Amino acid sequence: MGPAYFLYKSKKLMKSIDAISKRRSTLWRMLCNISIVLGAGLMVSAVYILVNNILTSSSQQGIATRLFLVIPGITIRLYWLPYFLIAGMIIVVTHEVAHGIAARLEEVPIVSAGIALALVFPGAFVEPDEKKFEEAPAASKLRIVAVGSATNLVTGLLVFLLWSTLFTSAGIVILETTKGGPLERAGLGRWDTISAINGSKILNDSALEDYMGNVNVGDTLILETNKGNIPITTVNGSEGQAIVGLTYFWNYFSCKPLGPILSVQLYTTLSWMLLLAVSMSVFNMLPLYPFDGDKFFYYALGKVVKKGLREIRILTSVICLGLMATTLLLSFIRYGLLSI
Repeated sequence: MGPAYFLYKSKKLMKSIDAISKRRSTLWRMLCNISIVLGAGLMVSAVYILVNNILTSSSQQGIATRLFLVIPGITIRLYWLPYFLIAGMIIVVTHEVAHGIAARLEEVPIVSAGIALALVFPGAFVEPDEKKFEEAPAASKLRIVAVGSATNLVTGLLVFLLWSTLFTSAGIVILETTKGGPLERAGLGRWDTISAINGSKILNDSALEDYMGNVNVGDTLILETNKGNIPITTVNGSEGQAIVGLTYFWNYFSCKPLGPILSVQLYTTLSWMLLLAVSMSVFNMLPLYPFDGDKFFYYALGKVVKKGLREIRILTSVICLGLMATTLLLSFIRYGLLSI
């Protein structure tokens, strides 16, 4: 433990991983085998996304994917932090446990496992016996390395299916309002929902934009919200348009048995899980040290290249680091610091 990090090693977690690997071992072996193919595909996808983003941003044509480092309060707003931490811990733990299961299936011992916290960022670790790992066949090492990202991808798919099954489009969620604006004066704020205006259903941001385009300054609107029907009067915006003082929001998806408040919280957590699962599955396979993609690339290349392998590994990492840095710089230039 230190001033900026916390590390906890758990023998119970090691035993649990060992026990899980012995249950449904056929299913786990199937996932591990598939993970080699998925790992190669995710590696190509990661490089393609970076190169395509650079080309798109440079030409100013098309829409570039918004990529940024997660810095609470700078690149993501602080109210996302609890959801980010919960989702991040789930994704990281499942990632590391998958590495551990694959290691045990390949008869590589685990010397330590546990959870970690660096500043506010959640983490986990499963450390296989390095000597036994290096002695394992190349295919075994590829399975152990790639299964973490493959598991993240599967987790993302399961979250998406759950997301699609439980929730239906039902309006918008208020995240930020103009200080002293109509919404704030009416007592509406963060996590409140709007489902209709003057009887017209507002199921998403496009519907809200279309409706507000026909509203004049001084009009009275009856908002159907989670707090009931609330009247507000529009005011003049900076560009002369009628506004209600809504500065930041996102689409609201409802799970009726849970009610609006719990629906918003579960939907938000699942949204972050989906984002982190997919992001980690792809970019963790980038052939850049210390990502899993670096080891995957090294061990895969080692099966066909015998000379200059270390130099190729270093050069590939340098190139990928350059691609990553360039993409982040272009995203900053285009979108600024505060992205979400």
